[in-house]
Amino acid sequence: MSRVHIETDAIILTSTEVRDDRILHLLTPEQGRLPVVAKRARKTSKRFGGQLQAITLLEARLTLHEGRDLGYVDASSERHSFAKVKGTLERFAYASVMIEVVTHLIPPHGHEPGVFQLLERALNHLNNADEVGEEILALFELRMLRGLGLLPSWDALIGIPQEAIVVLEAWLSSQWQALPGESLFPTIKALETLIQETSGRRLKSRGVLSDLIGS
Repeated sequence: MSRVHIETDAIILTSTEVRDDRILHLLTPEQGRLPVVAKRARKTSKRFGGQLQAITLLEARLTLHEGRDLGYVDASSERHSFAKVKGTLERFAYASVMIEVVTHLIPPHGHEPGVFQLLERALNHLNNADEVGEEILALFELRMLRGLGLLPSWDALIGIPQEAIVVLEAWLSSQWQALPGESLFPTIKALETLIQETSGRRLKSRGVLSDLIGS
């Protein structure tokens, strides 16, 4: 059975403790979403250079085996912990919805060019901006749908307010404009309805975020 050793940047999407191991889903620039195991992560933390928490940017050395679902993390070092995101409940809730959007639309071993860079930029904004709001989430979801070829015509996107369309078109052309306040939540609802219908899965983190911001 052939195996491949790679060194790559990786964002931890999910991290689950299984006895002494960690099962991770990583998002990488070239290989896409990879399920991997960090063997004995609890007992050999020096090899992994951090706690291997979700929403962490790593530089990782991986071993991938042809025909096996799980790869292995041989070693890693933490490049960015996104500490402000993890330390602020609202920012963490926004990031959690973004992570769910990625895991809903990108299956294990799936790869879509540009998704890693899009998520990294969004997390950096959440971590560094003085203020964050729902517009960063709407922009992320819009660009995810467009990048994956899932964005239909505006007429087919049920619930999008007419006054929001000009703004969304500007966003897709990398021109920032503010959405009219009354159109923000209907726009997000339309985008997230499309994401949930496409994936067949509910965005669980949306409920937490809505409770936090009162939407």
